[in-house]
Amino acid sequence: MTVIWPFAGFCKPSAAASSSRKFVSELSTFLFILVDAIVMFTSMIAEKVIITIATSVSTSVSPLEALLRILRICKRIQEIDFGVLEGSRFKDEQGKIISHEMEIFFEEPQKFERPQNGENISDILKRTREFWVEKTTDPALADKTILVSSHGCAVRALLQNVYQDPEHFWHGCVPPNCSINLLEVKDGKARFLEEDKVYSEM
Repeated sequence: MTVIWPFAGFCKPSAAASSSRKFVSELSTFLFILVDAIVMFTSMIAEKVIITIATSVSTSVSPLEALLRILRICKRIQEIDFGVLEGSRFKDEQGKIISHEMEIFFEEPQKFERPQNGENISDILKRTREFWVEKTTDPALADKTILVSSHGCAVRALLQNVYQDPEHFWHGCVPPNCSINLLEVKDGKARFLEEDKVYSEM
């Protein structure tokens, strides 16, 4: 059985919020005990997770050592590359989208044209599909629990392998921040156990 958890982001706990510390502590315990592998999209995010857990949990094995044993970085699940649009402002002070390109991206993603030096929806569907097929058909992972961490567009692209509905790419919405999708993959078929669930409000 392969279980995959795609994360839409990761929250660093507030030092003043006991509920946040409790959430990270519980997540850390889960990682150390139940997860066989973690796949993330950038080493920067991986470093944040390590630091967050290292300051929240005491174990007989150091958090860094424990995570490095199972952590993998994979560029195929990194967020969509916006090319020349990367870093540009697309919302006003009230949160209204003011960029025509980004309006298309959120409203009609299949019509989002590939920016210069960037990607479109077909591009991210292709590379996340390659990752999905590799992981879900690997006999060595058949009885493993895999945690996959990425951002909203890449998460929805990855989950299109389950939705099979590219015309409704966003599946109703952008994944809520820090939401979890829990899937079971068995005999080549995937099913949801949880969808877009947020376990703790930060």
